[in-house]
Amino acid sequence: MASDDDREVPMVDDTDLIVLPDQTADDVDTDWRDAAARKLRDLQLLEDRPPHWDA
Repeated sequence: MASDDDREVPMVDDTDLIVLPDQTADDVDTDWRDAAARKLRDLQLLEDRPPHWDA
């Protein structure tokens, strides 16, 4: 096995690497409204669940 000094390390172009996006979904106010709408929809679905779910 070759030592670390003899090993070839390929170079990568740093501009191709995206570590983190500039903005995430929770940074946007519209997503908070969407989350509230989803929560209301979930509550509605729980109210409308079939009776056999409670058994």
